[in-house]
Amino acid sequence: MLGLHAVLDRPTSVWFDADMQRVQNAIDAALPKDRSNRLHCGNCQSRRFFVVHSTSDRQAGEYLLFDKSKSTLERIGAARPRLDEATQGRRSYHRVTTRDGLSMPLYVTHPPGADAKTALPTVVLVHGGPWVRGASTRWRGQPQFLATRGYRVLEPEFRGSEGYGFKHFQAGWKQWGSGMQNDLVDAIQWASQHAGVDPARVCVVGGSYGGYAALMGAVVTPGLYQAAVSLAGVSDLRELIAYVRKED
Repeated sequence: MLGLHAVLDRPTSVWFDADMQRVQNAIDAALPKDRSNRLHCGNCQSRRFFVVHSTSDRQAGEYLLFDKSKSTLERIGAARPRLDEATQGRRSYHRVTTRDGLSMPLYVTHPPGADAKTALPTVVLVHGGPWVRGASTRWRGQPQFLATRGYRVLEPEFRGSEGYGFKHFQAGWKQWGSGMQNDLVDAIQWASQHAGVDPARVCVVGGSYGGYAALMGAVVTPGLYQAAVSLAGVSDLRELIAYVRKED
């Protein structure tokens, strides 16, 4: 094994092989400091050329060819070539302590040029699953679309989200509509004090499980959200359970 790829607050690579680490260091030094640069190389130890996928919170992704023998980088393509990263919002990573002491990851997308302390209308994006990883600080289309239109965007990795350890995952068991819902409220309350969220102008949006959470938010905390948007949201848990059992 030469190394491994992982996702922390952003994608990263950990190389156990010294030569591969030198290649990674050379590529990282040649590109902007905020980039995450993943190497694609097949049989990496014998390769002269490496394809590099480079991303950041504002860069949707560009592809470069690295020549190991010459230590040169050549740009060969981009995921969204017409998108100027200077027009995109910054994304930041935080840890929020919930009401019962859980350390919850939270990603915030800030509108381009907006002061971090200015209270802005906010959209809470709730990921589906719910047992998946929702986000990282890497560029994401939906929060950037909203941020470039003046919204602060929160993406809480509420209990039950994967990628943050078994304790965080297990804390979401049997917590639909209760603990998982409270995590969204706790994220908003924290962000109202620390991340420029106007608590009087908050909307909750989600698809699948996120749609369920949006609907439940309007029911259990009706004074918190000015709007709730459910995209293909789960609305009948009994029917969902019956369907899953039938499929199994």
